[in-house]
Amino acid sequence: MKKLVAELEGAELDYWVAQTDPHCVGLHFEWREDHYVGLGNIGLGDAICCFIPGTDMSITRQLLLRKQYEYSDTYMPSRDWRDVGRLIEENDIAMGPTKDDRWLSAIAASQVIAFGDKPRMAAMRAYVMSKHGEQVEIDDQK
Repeated sequence: MKKLVAELEGAELDYWVAQTDPHCVGLHFEWREDHYVGLGNIGLGDAICCFIPGTDMSITRQLLLRKQYEYSDTYMPSRDWRDVGRLIEENDIAMGPTKDDRWLSAIAASQVIAFGDKPRMAAMRAYVMSKHGEQVEIDDQK
């Protein structure tokens, strides 16, 4: 099923950012109950390297998953400045508020413009559009 990138948010948007983020190269992601896990080789065979929390996941649940997935960290570029800052700088993403209290992001090199309720969401929608186009294929299994 196709979905407009302009409609992606939360874990779904973060998943699509991870598909082209150079820091996630070599990881493959699986949906598990209420989160994605990024599996990759860290020298001891496949291990969970990061996880993308579901949109409504509590901080307590995130902390429990960090403990469960010993070598992992959260990955939430559309929701956490720690993850999104590097991508904004590396991709020269411009952002600004709109008159209707939303945010606009643009990437001049790829002539992409995206909107979101928060600056991080708008920036990551622009990033995904610049890599995948205006639509992505969503897995119906999730």
